[in-house]
Amino acid sequence: MSNDRTMLQYWLQLLVWQHRGRLLLAAALTLLTALFGLALLGLSGWFITATAVVGAILLAGGSAFLELYMPGSGIRFFALGRTISRYAERVFSHQLVLEQLARVRVQLFQGLAHLPDSALQQAQDADWLNRLTTDLEQLDTVLLRLLLPPASLLLVWLLLGGFFAVWSVPLALGFLLVGLPLLLLILALFIRQSVALNYQLSALLNESRQQVITQLEGLDELRVAGQLQAEQQAVVQLLALIDGKQHRVSQQQALSQLLLQLLHGGLVLFVALLAVAGYQHGWFSGPVAVMLVLPVLALSELLQPLPGQLASAGRSWFAAKRLYPLATQPEPAAAAGDEALNTVQLQLHRYGRIAASLQRPFALHLSAERPVLLVSGASGTGKSSLAELLVRDTLPGAAELRWNGRVRSAWQQAGLHQQVALLSQQSGMLADTLRTNLMVGLSDVTEQRLWQVLIQVELDQWAQSLPKQLDTWLGDSGQQVSGGQARRINLARWLLRSPRLVILDEPFYGLDQAQAARIWQAIQPWMQGRLVLLLLHHRPDFLADGWPELSLNLDTTTEETIS
Repeated sequence: MSNDRTMLQYWLQLLVWQHRGRLLLAAALTLLTALFGLALLGLSGWFITATAVVGAILLAGGSAFLELYMPGSGIRFFALGRTISRYAERVFSHQLVLEQLARVRVQLFQGLAHLPDSALQQAQDADWLNRLTTDLEQLDTVLLRLLLPPASLLLVWLLLGGFFAVWSVPLALGFLLVGLPLLLLILALFIRQSVALNYQLSALLNESRQQVITQLEGLDELRVAGQLQAEQQAVVQLLALIDGKQHRVSQQQALSQLLLQLLHGGLVLFVALLAVAGYQHGWFSGPVAVMLVLPVLALSELLQPLPGQLASAGRSWFAAKRLYPLATQPEPAAAAGDEALNTVQLQLHRYGRIAASLQRPFALHLSAERPVLLVSGASGTGKSSLAELLVRDTLPGAAELRWNGRVRSAWQQAGLHQQVALLSQQSGMLADTLRTNLMVGLSDVTEQRLWQVLIQVELDQWAQSLPKQLDTWLGDSGQQVSGGQARRINLARWLLRSPRLVILDEPFYGLDQAQAARIWQAIQPWMQGRLVLLLLHHRPDFLADGWPELSLNLDTTTEETIS
């Protein structure tokens, strides 16, 4: 329970308290819109009734006087005010929600960047996708559905009770002391029942999305294994559970709306009876009696959407609980003393993902005396697995990794992103400009420096031919670049940094031999003074003879050969 309280305090701080001034303004605009609507209906009712009464008196041969301009101007004022305030409230509150979600999104991605590998691997990719999309978007209901509508209704109710007190104290007391507690009771019962149910529904929907995504990713494997129908049947059963939960949610909303309609109808009848009694006793005129009833009728505009709005509380609570650990993920401690990485030692024995280690102990060593190493091997021998081991925060029992002669500790892991550069076989591209794709994680790189690295990877002429050069949009996931161009953009990212250990996994994929040789020669100055691990299928002709080679092929009889 204390964890839930702490989590609630965190989200209230982030979504409410930090924006309290603007939230009050949004609430004021929402309240103003509602009041303009009630005043418009009430004054219109008074004016129509007064006009009818005066017309009846004139038809009967009597004399009567009615001021037309003042109430007519009031009606136009309230109508125009309602339109303007509604527009301002929608624009302002939605802008505020977008800013809130942007702030939360930054928190989430920072937390995701700080998560250790072991935590990342505890959830499927589909689950992380759900958290960063569906769950995040569910938080926009906190302001638009859970805070502003109920707060606006409560304030309108109180102000309307004060307005009634001007004309009839019994009317005001009945409206406030009977109607308001009944309203709060109905809403409290609905929230108590719906939060748990909508929480369960959100959990089922999340599970179904994960199952569908997982099935789509492994569709061919499931079909070959003959398990596709069984997996699909599991999804169908899950969808049946979801349908049952949704039916119960709909029933709860319908029941609460019925109770609110009964309450609303009873209030209208109560106010109408007292208004008629007041008119008969001469406490106020007939038009005033009508004016008292019509605002109560207008409350239906605030009452009827309320169950649907409050039903999102359970879904928002589910999203908040799932996002809380990620949003509050602490930043790793800085590396003590900023110790530079000078030696790397990796030992493997019977590690299943690198077949060579099953036959004999496998050892990899880089140091200032021996700063470069080529690891060769056919596809499937474990070159990428080897690269992955060097950047993981947790290692399997079959592996031991030492930095500077010591088993890599947590504080050394904190400096991993500054110490190590990994060019993996997957050329990841962002849906953004060329400049942004080059400067991932950097903010102080000059344009001159960007062009320098583009020259090194032979992309400068291509970049100059783009419509906006560095600021050209590369499409979703880099769809407007070829595989070879994406590879070189990924390499250029690392040329902008100063890591101590450089791991290049098939850096020349998609390049011809001559171009690979030129780029390799161009980046030699950058690699000087660093530890470099080169992972390739075979030794290229342009690689200097001084590079030692370690083979992962099973038929290799020697662990290391020097050309």
